[in-house]
Amino acid sequence: MDSKKEGEKLLAVLVCEKLAKEKIMVLSAENIERIKLIYKSKEKITVCAGCTHFKKSTTTEILKTPNFVHLFFERWIRNYL
Repeated sequence: MDSKKEGEKLLAVLVCEKLAKEKIMVLSAENIERIKLIYKSKEKITVCAGCTHFKKSTTTEILKTPNFVHLFFERWIRNYL
């Protein structure tokens, strides 16, 4: 969550939230605060899926709106849990 790259922060939030939900990890108060800040970020992230989808969205938009990023993340994380 300390990365300078917004996409890495987004991925870190998704991973931490998933691990906490599955009771694999307990988030510290500091991490919870970092996650809250990342949720408020207005930084843009370019999201693409091959040639069919290309869009710039804020971190907030991606985290708060169910979208294919969440779908692909869930598929990816299942391989590691």
